[in-house]
Amino acid sequence: MMGRKDVAMIDVVCALIENEFGQLFACKRPKGAHLAGLWEFPGGKMEEGESASDALKREIVEELGITIHVGDALQFVEWDYGNVTIRLHPYRCRILAGSPQAKVHEDLRWCGPDEVDGLEGAPADRPILREWLEI
Repeated sequence: MMGRKDVAMIDVVCALIENEFGQLFACKRPKGAHLAGLWEFPGGKMEEGESASDALKREIVEELGITIHVGDALQFVEWDYGNVTIRLHPYRCRILAGSPQAKVHEDLRWCGPDEVDGLEGAPADRPILREWLEI
């Protein structure tokens, strides 16, 4: 979905954190947040001058308290949420150190392909999930 001209485009990164069992890590957005109650891939806004990889590593430490390896990029998605348009840059990742903690999310879980596909996810994450399921 293309963004409107009157709304600024925000570059956002997200991590598709995979484990050795072929599961994907999902995070539930907290009450009171934009898209509250929906499941998402963790990540956040890129800061000016920051690489996508550095932004993702920073955001994952802030949100989950873990260190990750940032791997291959998937196709970016542009999504217009009405009040904001994002360009979401997804990356396949794995945990290098630590155990995920729900610092900003309401819930966290590892999901197999069937389970993650059944979660009520953030709209911009859905095309990314479809691409991941085809890998």
